[in-house]
Amino acid sequence: MLKTSLLVLLVFLSGCTSTILEFPAVCPNNEPTCQRNLNAQTLSLIGQAEAAIKLMCEDPSLEDAIGEQCTSQ
Repeated sequence: MLKTSLLVLLVFLSGCTSTILEFPAVCPNNEPTCQRNLNAQTLSLIGQAEAAIKLMCEDPSLEDAIGEQCTSQ
């Protein structure tokens, strides 16, 4: 009886927990692509969207994906 009660209590309490995922604000191994993306995100968050787009357009593979926003910069 005690084991069953303990098991029920444990299951009940485990249902009340939550998991918070936090992403790091630093890039592993100073990866250049990751750092560029974080820099662009920071620029965008502080109201410098044009600078963020210009930074992302330096990558030729993204220039095609972003399209005319790169050519108008």
